[in-house]
Amino acid sequence: MLTASQFDLDHDNANLFPILMYAIKIHIAIFLCLLMGISHLDVTAQNSHANDFTELNQTLIRNFANDFEFSVLVESHDTVLFSGHYGYINKKKTRPVDSKTLFNIASITKSITSIGIMKLVEQHKINLTDQLNVFFGDVPESMQSITVRTLLSHKSGFKQTYPLTAISASDAALDAIFAQTLEFPPGTGFRYSNQNYQLLALIIEQTTETTFEDYIRTNVLSPLLMEDTYFWDEVKAEDNIAPLIRSIARRIGKRNWGFIGSTGIFTTTSDLSKFWKGIYKNGFVSKASLDTIFRPYYETSSGIQIGFGFFISPNAEWKTTELWTRGTESWGHNSVIRYFPEKQILIIVSTNSGEIENDSAKTGNRLISDLIAGYVLR
Repeated sequence: MLTASQFDLDHDNANLFPILMYAIKIHIAIFLCLLMGISHLDVTAQNSHANDFTELNQTLIRNFANDFEFSVLVESHDTVLFSGHYGYINKKKTRPVDSKTLFNIASITKSITSIGIMKLVEQHKINLTDQLNVFFGDVPESMQSITVRTLLSHKSGFKQTYPLTAISASDAALDAIFAQTLEFPPGTGFRYSNQNYQLLALIIEQTTETTFEDYIRTNVLSPLLMEDTYFWDEVKAEDNIAPLIRSIARRIGKRNWGFIGSTGIFTTTSDLSKFWKGIYKNGFVSKASLDTIFRPYYETSSGIQIGFGFFISPNAEWKTTELWTRGTESWGHNSVIRYFPEKQILIIVSTNSGEIENDSAKTGNRLISDLIAGYVLR
């Protein structure tokens, strides 16, 4: 919310009428901002792009705020340049989106799972070369050569199917995965699949003798002070969650292996910033682990390099490398973390836009983060 402290007010008691008129203008500005979908705007102008953010904010309002809810965060050299929250979490438009509003980050959950695995590697509790029979009995013959490494890099051979939906028990989830047919022999190709990270979550449970959620909460979220991050079974539709479709709202709050390890986490842009800076800059994982995570294990035809739960792309338009992780749910919520190391620019966007015009390439996180990148990297 805009406050009087953001304006240069004259507190001369001898001239109350101008002060009164200025106060009225402030309240009108607040009303107009709320009308257009802003619930909170925080702009820190500390670089040569400072004058751009008013224009950027107006563009975000004009292009997106009437269509869906979203939050954005832009940082440069670890300083917040721009933070905005747009829209409402209820139909009556009485509860605006704010810094605590939760968005489901979908496949960015995989990035968190990857870090959880790498912490176990650092503690010598598992090895990247460990095969499935190290953790489980009765592994199907076709899957026996799958390793932790091939799971992390989506090279195991699993197809992108959804066999774990509505399964709550871990042993039943493992059986459902083992019942699948591989698309290719492990290590010989690439196929993005949720089952890779669901199986990694099961490995975490088998290794630590606790639930995936408890392990990640204790060993990743809490140390990184991610206090506004929740798992699928921890949230309720009436919580401060950006609007989602009714059928999904009825399913959250119950343990469901369709949303464990690979998707399902709800969080804020601020907590995503803590996550990124913790792992990439603040030494939460070792440099050796970081180098391993961001090493390219496969390159797609479009030039995207596949790391462990993260991706690397050369960006010719802005003449910089891009490190990123993205998540999109078919039922609406989507998020992205984009970092440009040569520029030290971090862009985080979470929305509930769904696929715009039924085009999977047109989601709020893509359109908004591209727009923001055009402003701060030009």
